[in-house]
Amino acid sequence: MNIIKDGSNGYYQFTVSQNGDYTLAYTLPAGFLLSTACLAQPGQLDPAQSPPVANPLVVGLGSKNGATNQMTNWFCSDNPYYWIFRLELGDQMIINNNIPLTPTQPTGITLSSFYAEVGQDGILTYWTTETEPNCAGFNLFRSNEENGNYVKINDNLISARGDATSGASYSYVDKPDLAGEYYYKLQPVSLDGDTTFHGPVFVTLTAVDLEKYAVPDNYTLSQNYPLRSTRKPPLSLVYPNPVL
Repeated sequence: MNIIKDGSNGYYQFTVSQNGDYTLAYTLPAGFLLSTACLAQPGQLDPAQSPPVANPLVVGLGSKNGATNQMTNWFCSDNPYYWIFRLELGDQMIINNNIPLTPTQPTGITLSSFYAEVGQDGILTYWTTETEPNCAGFNLFRSNEENGNYVKINDNLISARGDATSGASYSYVDKPDLAGEYYYKLQPVSLDGDTTFHGPVFVTLTAVDLEKYAVPDNYTLSQNYPLRSTRKPPLSLVYPNPVL
């Protein structure tokens, strides 16, 4: 076996010189353990028996983001992985066999404030963190009742901007269609996919508040295109009464 990248920088690569079954042994980086929630696929991965044949054979959806040095997708369901491979010379390349790790240090954020208020653009939620160890980002959930069913309102994960030693401030605008009472919960998401909830916080949206962002304050009239005609309109002349 020829080891090209040993994984010390978060990326490993190797080639083989003969057919056989190969078991991957991985030395964990300091401060991390193998995930006990996201387990390897049973058995072995045989590229020859993985139709449709593709080159490269992509195992997981996540890849390394060069800008953040983090995974583009870290969810377990999207990233199956194997420890054992049955390889033959001439097999296609295998990529994204991502090994999930769990940090040994605490994963919870330190939240210093979380509240909601009504603004001209809708209901604004604000939160501030003191530290964000191993935090990937945040989701916001809304309900009409404090102990009711909460529904996620953000389409994409709100990316974390802090780290283990510093926090950040965030805001999100929600625009419900109806007046009423609304409850919000904040969900931090760790790099390992673990989640927890903070809140709820409560705000009342009145019909007057709703009109502020449901009806625009300003209107604009776009310039229309002039109509061209080859016919000349009739000309009417009005003469004043003659002075005698």
